[in-house]
Parts: sequence; C-alpha cells; structure tokens
Amino acid sequence: MNLPSLLAAQDVEIADLRQQVTDGALDKATLKARTKDIATYRKALLGSLNAIAARAGSTVQALNGSGRDDLMQLSGPAQDLSRDLEAVRTMIEMQL
Repeated sequence: MNLPSLLAAQDVEIADLRQQVTDGALDKATLKARTKDIATYRKALLGSLNAIAARAGSTVQALNGSGRDDLMQLSGPAQDLSRDLEAVRTMIEMQL
C-alpha cells in the first residue's frame, strides 16, 4: 500500500463530494457519512502505526541493552523504522 497516494486519493474524493454537494448533486448527509468513514479509517491506521512504533521502540531498547555486538547492527534499522513511522503518523494526524 502506498500510503501517501491513498491519503491523497481520499482527499480528492472528499473534495469531489464537496463539489457535488455545492452543485446540488449530493446531499450533505452523504458527504458527512463518507468523511466520517475516512476519518475512522485514518484513526484506526494511526492506532496500528502507534502500536508498531511502540514495538520498534522496545526493540531498539532491547537491542541497545543486549550488550551483544552481533545484535547492535540491527539497532540502526530499527531506529530508522521508528523514525519513518513517526513521519507517517504525523502525515496522517495532519489530515484528520
């Protein structure tokens, strides 16, 4: 799944629905229901990302505390994942 594309497509859909309401081709209740569905989906996605980020953070702490040099090389990718998840979470939060 390409998340930025998905979010953009949802934004385009909402804009299109708003235009249809303005044009009188769609009632406001339909727009409101679809907007709520999209917000619910984004909140659920955000919850999943938060859980993944928490696990990534725990993994980084465990790797750093392991004292094993062979595991320390995994700490960097785990930190990268944590950083990327934070960026995605911020992107979604800005669009809620």
